[in-house]
Amino acid sequence: MTQVPRPALIAGAVGIAPFIIFTAIAWLPLEQGIRLLALQSLIYYGALTLVFLGAVHWGLAIAGFGDAEGSGLRWGRMVWSAVPFVLAFVSFYLPPRFAMIWLALAYLGTQVIDDWASRGGTAPLWYRLLRRPLTGVATLTLLISAFA
Repeated sequence: MTQVPRPALIAGAVGIAPFIIFTAIAWLPLEQGIRLLALQSLIYYGALTLVFLGAVHWGLAIAGFGDAEGSGLRWGRMVWSAVPFVLAFVSFYLPPRFAMIWLALAYLGTQVIDDWASRGGTAPLWYRLLRRPLTGVATLTLLISAFA
């Protein structure tokens, strides 16, 4: 993690906090309405964060990161950058438990692509190091909350 730029590390830590907070609220002995609101908030936040993960690749592509020719606008990169958006959108139409499981699987899938991109030079090497623990927490909290 020492290779991860400090601003990215801090932003990642702040960004993962709502996953933990909403999951904790969902399991606390609180009024059911509050717990349900926390679960719905987790789905929305998880979906929006998933969209962000696709946008990272859009930004890398338009900046030409990792592209020797300087043209990052290749079909594969551009299409992939939109896939997390579609996966997130689908989650809004699933029952809550399935939406959280769906999002957890989507996070694992994006991690595989991010690992591949980092190894292939189309994403910074440190990005994979940052994403792994964040993906782990996001996935775990979504799965734990799916059974709250």
